Amino acid sequence: MLRLCTFVVLLSWLVGPVALGGNVAITEFINNPDGDDDFREWVELFNYGPAAVSLMGWTICDEDVNSETLGDITIPSGGYLILTDGKGVFETEWLAGVADDRVVEFSTGFTLGNSSDEIILQDAGDVVVWSLAYANDEDTGHATFLAVDDFTITSFGDKSNPGIVRDGNDNGLSGFLGYESNDETADVYAYESSAADPSDNGWGSPLLGGYTAIPEPSGLALFVLAGVAIIGRRRC
Repeated sequence: MLRLCTFVVLLSWLVGPVALGGNVAITEFINNPDGDDDFREWVELFNYGPAAVSLMGWTICDEDVNSETLGDITIPSGGYLILTDGKGVFETEWLAGVADDRVVEFSTGFTLGNSSDEIILQDAGDVVVWSLAYANDEDTGHATFLAVDDFTITSFGDKSNPGIVRDGNDNGLSGFLGYESNDETADVYAYESSAADPSDNGWGSPLLGGYTAIPEPSGLALFVLAGVAIIGRRRC
């Protein structure tokens, strides 16, 4: 029998985008840093909706036993958040040692697999907001970033069928880049490196921006999505 978490991720991939409980995307992550992985993995979230989103009670997990329940954190519209297993290390290597309130450390030691894993974000009502699954195709020491900004696809595969191809088309869709590997900027001091090239738009560099917040969906769209969300409820 499929675990409930696995089933709902697969369902959300089949039925298309579901963005209830807050329009929050996973825009970047690094699962295999240079050298020791301890305290150096992170996930970036972006609020692409028109209103601030409270992450109180939200969960980030995989399809196995790795799970973290988030606390009293709010992301403003157009704002970013870094979730990491080492806040101080992240600020040293990515932000030139400058402390940033947008960098939040996991309390339970949430980690990302090097060879393959899933990152599933669900809201306080157990609705999958964003999910992705990757295989062993990363470039060591480089982040993986979302290369599109229309946010119409919110699910990128599952454990049995990863949707991310970091050097090609995602979700098996021809011409759809989705997530790409940041081959130009290694993980150490990447913030300065990317900021030195404005044409880069911040892709491949955390917290620098490059995405556009989108309008609230219509009332009818919300009604339809609410029906899908009822189907999509599950517990990690």
